[in-house]
Amino acid sequence: MGYADLIPRLQALPEEKRAEVLDFLAFVEQRNQATPKSAITLGETSWAELLKNPIRIPNFVPLSRDEANER
Repeated sequence: MGYADLIPRLQALPEEKRAEVLDFLAFVEQRNQATPKSAITLGETSWAELLKNPIRIPNFVPLSRDEANER
């Protein structure tokens, strides 16, 4: 379906259904807008992704708090 096909199909809809289509279009446009840098939370950063999924090192055993303090 091309853009030219949309106009006749919209015109064939009742007025309240056209309003629904336009509301949905506004919703999709709003979701598609880039999120400003200031609105990005820490949970959405690559740092947070690393904290959630840390790098796995085979045979690595972390020190306990006491072992680390002894050094």
